Amino acid sequence: GRGRAGWGGGGVDSEDPSVSKKQRRREKNRASAQQSRQRKKCHLDELENRVEHLEGERRALQVRLETLMSQNDVLRRQLDKQKQVVTPVKPGSNSQAANSQDDKT
Repeated sequence: GRGRAGWGGGGVDSEDPSVSKKQRRREKNRASAQQSRQRKKCHLDELENRVEHLEGERRALQVRLETLMSQNDVLRRQLDKQKQVVTPVKPGSNSQAANSQDDKT
């Protein structure tokens, strides 16, 4: 502990080791703090790189989503046109559409 540093023999020589212990502790603490800062910086760099990568991936997925949604709209419109050609919509003529479905199965 803290109170024991100068309790060796009471002379000047007993004080020198405590000063060097304090100095060694400071240097060790300083080195440990520097290592901690370096680890933190590396971790932050890794996180920043990951963010860049994920943002790029998100942008690419957003473009893909927009492309697929556009294609989906085109296909839906084509399907609607095909349905109108195959079975024209007439009020009250649902039985004809049902019969054509029964023929397919």
